[in-house]
Amino acid sequence: MSNSVLRQALGRLRKTFNGDLFYRSGQEMRPTVFAVGLSDTIIDSLRTLEKGIDKHPRFKPAQSHEQLFSP
Repeated sequence: MSNSVLRQALGRLRKTFNGDLFYRSGQEMRPTVFAVGLSDTIIDSLRTLEKGIDKHPRFKPAQSHEQLFSP
């Protein structure tokens, strides 16, 4: 990820959450207290999403009876 893409993404997060999620400490970026507080909720949400995706059966073209139509 380029610096400009990262900067833009952080800008969108800053606008969404009405504040910074990270701060610079020397050469490093560190999470703010607010970001650390969000981390458990984000991790739980991603796990739930992953479980939902894993339940979806894998597409097996040789076993599929679906028909695709092109307009």
